[in-house]
Amino acid sequence: LPPVAMAIRVLLVEDDRKLAHLPKEYLATHDMRVSWAADGAAGLRDFLAHPPDVVLLDVMLPGMDGFEICERIRTRDRDQPIIMLTAKSGDEDIIQGLTLGADDYVAKPFSVAQLVLRVQAVLRRSGVAEELQNQIFYPMVSGQSGGMGLGLSIAQSIVNQHGGLIECRSKPGETVFSVLIPLEKQDE
Repeated sequence: LPPVAMAIRVLLVEDDRKLAHLPKEYLATHDMRVSWAADGAAGLRDFLAHPPDVVLLDVMLPGMDGFEICERIRTRDRDQPIIMLTAKSGDEDIIQGLTLGADDYVAKPFSVAQLVLRVQAVLRRSGVAEELQNQIFYPMVSGQSGGMGLGLSIAQSIVNQHGGLIECRSKPGETVFSVLIPLEKQDE
């Protein structure tokens, strides 16, 4: 089987179930695994228990508002990508959200296609996208032979030491592993 890239983990904190549904479904079609919290306290708990790759945060939430959640997240992790999604689109609100540490501020109503692009841009700028590309795993192979398992284990050991990429192809009676290791530039 080919390698599988890790899915982008998104935490969507939005109290309106109807407004949460469309972005959640659309993001899922772009290889993003979305967890949803319906209020501020639940969103902060989810963040602390399972830190996501990006947080999509409404401002007007029951209990703890999005500004407070953003501030609390920033005290724990200055680099956590956060995008505010809110109907509060006045200059004061935008300035407050960005000052508290949001990376982007999107006014409702918004285009879900634009939201996906904004999430991808924030992840690219934060380095999370590149980090996720490097986190590739090989799914369990049905009927994996001992030889194949040993070969994959050796290849993974080499890549762990030197970096690089493992390519694995297999058919009955033949298993081929290619380990590609980037060459370091020699000092001239």
